Amino acid sequence: MFLLTCFLMFFSSLPAASVNLPPKISLSVPPESAVEGRDIPLYITILHSPRDRIDESSFSMDQMPFKVTSIQTEKVAPEEIFKGDEEDSIVVNRYRGMLPGRKPGIYTVGPISVVVNKIRYESGGISISVQGAVSSKVLRLEALPFDGSKIFPGQQIILGYRIYFEKPLQLTREELPLINVKGFLNVGSPTITTEDTPEGGMQTIAQKARAQRPGTYSVPQSVIEGMEVESNGEEKMLIPPLYRAAVKEMDLKVLPFPEKGRSAEFDGTLGSFVWRTASLDGTDVKVGQTIRIEYRVSGRGDLSTVKFPPFNQIVGLQDTFWTESLPPTGEEEDGVKRFILTLRPKRAGMVEVPGFFAYSFDTVSQKYLTASVPAVALKVEGTKEAVRQAPQKEGEGNESFAPPYEVMRGVEKSSEMSFPIIIGVIFSFILVGIVEVLLHKKLQKKAPVTSQKLFYEAIARRAKGYEGLRLLKDAFYRRLCEVGMTSKIEETPLELPDEGLAGEVKGYLKSIDEVLYRRDAAAESLGLFFEEAIGLYQKLKQLQTLN
Repeated sequence: MFLLTCFLMFFSSLPAASVNLPPKISLSVPPESAVEGRDIPLYITILHSPRDRIDESSFSMDQMPFKVTSIQTEKVAPEEIFKGDEEDSIVVNRYRGMLPGRKPGIYTVGPISVVVNKIRYESGGISISVQGAVSSKVLRLEALPFDGSKIFPGQQIILGYRIYFEKPLQLTREELPLINVKGFLNVGSPTITTEDTPEGGMQTIAQKARAQRPGTYSVPQSVIEGMEVESNGEEKMLIPPLYRAAVKEMDLKVLPFPEKGRSAEFDGTLGSFVWRTASLDGTDVKVGQTIRIEYRVSGRGDLSTVKFPPFNQIVGLQDTFWTESLPPTGEEEDGVKRFILTLRPKRAGMVEVPGFFAYSFDTVSQKYLTASVPAVALKVEGTKEAVRQAPQKEGEGNESFAPPYEVMRGVEKSSEMSFPIIIGVIFSFILVGIVEVLLHKKLQKKAPVTSQKLFYEAIARRAKGYEGLRLLKDAFYRRLCEVGMTSKIEETPLELPDEGLAGEVKGYLKSIDEVLYRRDAAAESLGLFFEEAIGLYQKLKQLQTLN
């Protein structure tokens, strides 16, 4: 308004016939807006005749195009100067452009030029003072405390910040790298809570994250900035000074698992746990009957790392029982993880679901622990029946229970059968047996190698490191072809999209290729590939079921 008033006073000293003067261009920057690190608004005011035409695409500064936005246009025609004649009024156009943020100091801005009526006019320059951010107890930032000396692969920790406000501020800059750290996999989304303290407000930002592989991961400096807010009607203005708070850069070190005392069956379980077992369907069952065995795991540690072992690690399980295709995944509730194993006995008599040992690493004591998982004794009826598993269709894996069928029932009164009948029965069974053997051999020759067969072979050879990884890679290549994501087994998955399940598989296979190429990965990091493979393969299996 000061500039406008000056121009009006200038025009008031002139006769009415001389109103059509050249356009006048002025620049201004609100002092409170010139703050370090923020874009600075530059306001451009043009006073001109109503007959003038401004080319708004022609603004330039330092001989470079300068983008502006029109924010106001008005006509000013005081009666005592212009007699109310609209053609002799003054038009005021205001524009806003943005200057890039600068460090604290004094700067000269301008001139700005623009084309009016096909003639380029130029403003003068102005000086602006850019204020620097200040550190004050008004705004403070702290990293959430955690024990950075005891982080192991698969371990879940909480990373984040506490922000303290002594007065209401609006944050204008937030660089919080602890919310997404390279080398850690976020578990869920960040949680944000706010509470009052004697010193003011406190906001907590917490992110659960799981360490992936051993190594040292650098976290850059964390910075927040904010200013007080003042309401001017419907418009809110930021009031200097600019407050800044920071947390210096840090390193997060993920330690490798110790070699000493580690079992080959250790699968990355972290903590000290107790396993309890029970049959949910009683202990008196029949051959072929579906039974559920419950495993309950509790203790101190990260329950999400507890996994049910592969069936081939439970000695005698698949000799005595038909099992599901994959081990149960388990569910957590109230500090207990619960696995339900569904089985069907193959033979009658006193049998038991074998016990096994569960291995874990306690991050507190930094020692390996072994938990004994009890067996479950069962009494299985059906002593007069010989039951075996039904043959599977060509190319199928053990993806569901195969229903048992009876081969022969016991003969309680064999004396009632004539000798020729007995000979005929025996001959028939011999013939059936020969045909079945020949058919089995024929099916074996024709049965293609399935991804599931390769997958189980890979899991069984996980202790052999790179050999198991190569089998995992082959299994996933074959699975992609089986579910129609690729047109042939040898086709590279690099052309798959980066989103969804295809993107997960693509990223996983690229990680395997990198490890196989470098061949410098630690044994515990190789084990993580096998853990991730089970869940990813199960997703592909479900996709095939849906298709």
